[in-house]
Amino acid sequence: MKKDTILILCALICLFITIIGCETDYYKYRLCQDDYILSFGTITNIDEYLIEFRGPGGFVIRRADISYKIKRIEYCAYDVSVAYNESKNDVVEIAIDRNDYSKVIRPCFMPLSNGIIALDISSLIVIMYVIIKNFFKKYIRKERSEIIKKKEESEYVISQRDTELKKERKQKVLLQHIKRQDALGEEDCERIKQRMYDNRIPWNEDWLWCLRFLSSDKIMFVDESWEDLTFITETLKMREKGLPDDYWIIDRKDHYYICCRQGHERIYAFSTNLGITNTTYEDVYDYIRDKLDVE
Repeated sequence: MKKDTILILCALICLFITIIGCETDYYKYRLCQDDYILSFGTITNIDEYLIEFRGPGGFVIRRADISYKIKRIEYCAYDVSVAYNESKNDVVEIAIDRNDYSKVIRPCFMPLSNGIIALDISSLIVIMYVIIKNFFKKYIRKERSEIIKKKEESEYVISQRDTELKKERKQKVLLQHIKRQDALGEEDCERIKQRMYDNRIPWNEDWLWCLRFLSSDKIMFVDESWEDLTFITETLKMREKGLPDDYWIIDRKDHYYICCRQGHERIYAFSTNLGITNTTYEDVYDYIRDKLDVE
């Protein structure tokens, strides 16, 4: 990118010098025509100055002395711009300053030499080349990004589908062992969620599924009658002993508690001595299956 910037800057400088810099008299006249008198003068002398570049060659600047008459008085202006094809004794158009007859500019656009035209064309080609190259680079990056994005989306969809299938298999196994006699209805689930909400206890879909379809009072604070929500009272009790608000208790094991966390599927452990620690269970289904000792 840095190399492209340098190329464009060089090309723009060349264009500025040849199209703008060398034609300042013309633009000045066009902007302030009322300040000048159009006339003609004769070139009496031409000086050429070579601005050398690195290596052979360079850029030639041509300046001339021009004699002219205004109100029958002879004047001579020095250091006036002349074109590459203008010579000594040529009669050229000039614009004379109304406030100072000794000041002259050229009111016409100077024709460019073949070399300058070639330089300008080369500069334009360089600019177009850089623009087109970067456009295609951007296009290719965009296409590549789209391909990667589609691939990632496809992989994500496959991963999500595999996760859902894996979860369904786990649920099916648990239903074979500790299925609730009567699954909780939507109204009962809403009541449970409302009680959890009233006590600022979060929940997730996996835990709610267990509440709704499983009767696992021997391994979790859930029984056939959902009226006794022990996990709520245990959660509130443990909060007084340091349990963070985004966790809730689902079971007790010896000297520590098993808990879920808002926004996470993984199962955690909590104790008053160690606080929150990780377990090996990826989700609540793995925990129940391990407790039931089923595959």
